[in-house]
Amino acid sequence: FFNQNQIALAGYTTLQDHVSEVLISERARIKKVLEKSMTPKTRKSLLKLLGSDETFTDLSRLKQMAKDFSSSQINRELTTHQAIKELYPELKQIIAELSLSPKNLEYYASLVKHKSVYKLRRHSDDQSLLYLCCYLYFRYRETNDNLVSAFLYLVRKITESGKIFAKQ
Repeated sequence: FFNQNQIALAGYTTLQDHVSEVLISERARIKKVLEKSMTPKTRKSLLKLLGSDETFTDLSRLKQMAKDFSSSQINRELTTHQAIKELYPELKQIIAELSLSPKNLEYYASLVKHKSVYKLRRHSDDQSLLYLCCYLYFRYRETNDNLVSAFLYLVRKITESGKIFAKQ
């Protein structure tokens, strides 16, 4: 096709330059949206998650998923849910304004999930804020799902034990 229409393919460095320009402009757009949409209080709260000097940071606590439906695990999920609850409406709005694809959102969230806090701190504040917004957006939904599942499990367990008790 290119040969028939006498179209020359771009060189590798030309393509690299175009991709670099697009990445730079997209990062600038994201930075602008975050600066415009994010309140200073939320910015401070998100950066605080990364800023702790302890080995076990607030973000590390938020990253821990419930392993079962024991009361300690449910309490941990409730604590996580409460911690994100205040930020969620604003995060939801910011994510809508960013206009990123669902797969991009998942990718950015996975960076927080799989990277250490130390590695996340090495990114610029804007990049870290973007990753944290995406992660907390999905994590809040996960905690909701986990709490609903735990509630259903415990109700089913109580109902079954009630039936057994009634038969006795």
